[in-house]
Amino acid sequence: MEDRIAFDLWGDVIPEYKERALETIGDLRPELTRPAILRELILAPAPGRWIMIAQNLEWDAVRTLREQVITCFARPQAYQAGYGPSDRDRLKECPVHRLFYGGVLGCPVCRD
Repeated sequence: MEDRIAFDLWGDVIPEYKERALETIGDLRPELTRPAILRELILAPAPGRWIMIAQNLEWDAVRTLREQVITCFARPQAYQAGYGPSDRDRLKECPVHRLFYGGVLGCPVCRD
């Protein structure tokens, strides 16, 4: 039996909605304090300061959450867990699911 594939959701904070974005991350990643979230945002490389919104999600949760966070994050993107925007050049992209993934077996969502 194959292990469950988890996904992380990343986004670029829309400056006008920074406070709402920080609250959203705080709700979805309760292990982080507000200063820790701000630190992640400051340390994110520019342009497009990508920050992890949520982690270790099942695919259905990614789909739902991606639509909910569109108001405070530009271009929310799903990555196979453990990868992020800095890995894009070595990942494959599934245009159907708007998902970046590693490995040679193809899109983990298409395979299911």
